[in-house]
Amino acid sequence: MSPVRRRLSIGAALVLASIALHWTVLWWIDGRLHRPGSEDTPSESVQVALIEPVPVAPPPPAEPPAEPPAPPAPPAPPAKPPPPVAKPKPRVIPPPARPAPGPTAITPEDPPPPRELIPLPPDAIADPSLVQAPEQAPGAGREPVVGDAPAAGEAPPTGDAKTPPAAGRPRPAASALPSGPEGAVATRAVPKTAAPAPDAKATKLFYGKPLPLPPAGQWQFRVYYGEYRNNHQLATLDYLIEHDGRKYHLRTAGRAVGLTSLFYSGVLTQDSAGRLSENGLAPERYAEKRGDRPERSLSVDYASRRVAFAGKEPADLVDGAQDRLSTLVQLGLMARALPQRFAQGSVIELPELTLGDLEKSRYLSRGDTVLDTENGPLRALHLERTAPRGKDDPKIEIWLGYDQQMLPVRMKVTDVGGRVLDQLLVR
Repeated sequence: MSPVRRRLSIGAALVLASIALHWTVLWWIDGRLHRPGSEDTPSESVQVALIEPVPVAPPPPAEPPAEPPAPPAPPAPPAKPPPPVAKPKPRVIPPPARPAPGPTAITPEDPPPPRELIPLPPDAIADPSLVQAPEQAPGAGREPVVGDAPAAGEAPPTGDAKTPPAAGRPRPAASALPSGPEGAVATRAVPKTAAPAPDAKATKLFYGKPLPLPPAGQWQFRVYYGEYRNNHQLATLDYLIEHDGRKYHLRTAGRAVGLTSLFYSGVLTQDSAGRLSENGLAPERYAEKRGDRPERSLSVDYASRRVAFAGKEPADLVDGAQDRLSTLVQLGLMARALPQRFAQGSVIELPELTLGDLEKSRYLSRGDTVLDTENGPLRALHLERTAPRGKDDPKIEIWLGYDQQMLPVRMKVTDVGGRVLDQLLVR
């Protein structure tokens, strides 16, 4: 017999034995309870009552485990920015009609037409700092502090009034300006006063301040041999100054008189032409002619900064250079604008153009003097040009008249031999 079957047979036998044993015990107990006369029989009939079981309250249901806290809600996706507001085209205010016929042209003297600018809303620009803020006057946006000095062009604050805007820059009221998005107030560009366009050929201001314009007119001199007091007249000299504020022309014409005219015929002329600037005269061409002799001249090119001489090598230009004729006027303009530089004992240096070279001349101030003439006294500033070393140039003395807008009223030339030519203003 296989082991499996053996285990089954033994198990079945044990089960049968257990059933039989329980049956025997139950049968014996039943017999004892129902046997008559048995000492264990109760005197009274035993009534077996079935007791209803007391209902027991069911145990309270177990509390469900606490739920873990809900995870935080994911951030809401950013709202789509509203579409950018279309920027209105700036409205161009046409300039007022000019009286001159023809199409209106904007010149450097005319300021550009004002424009109206409306700032964009902040959400239309990536960088909010780029939004144009309304223009404020200096000092606006803060309370005035005691002791603050008002800025130039401003009135001092009174009471609780804020610092007013600078003079010359009126600001329109806020209610008069168009409103932009989100209540932003549009700002209006106030054009600045356009400065006059400088001359394209003008050089830097090398005198420190602008020089005045020369007076225009015609003057007449008498030329004497020796001192003018000796009254040995040789010639007359007409002196002409013309200009229109931008260009100038100087001219002198000398003619012999008396016995001198028997030996010297013809006219000695000098011409200087150029432009006017804040630095005074800027000669562009100088020429002189003696009787029937050919003319000699020089020209100045300010673009290339070169001086061209007739029949000679050119030279480099020096700022403030003057020719033989313009020097007399330029010294007067400098004395009017810079009188402190002409005090007695001062030396004034001025580059001068001759017909073949450019040299630096030095003028020594001899101070003020009074000339006694047949037409009355002349108050003048006496200047003396010293001859350069190693040269036989004559000594030149110039008197600038205070009552003649510092134009020359006398000029005296002394050559190396001691001969003197003196010319004096007579009309």
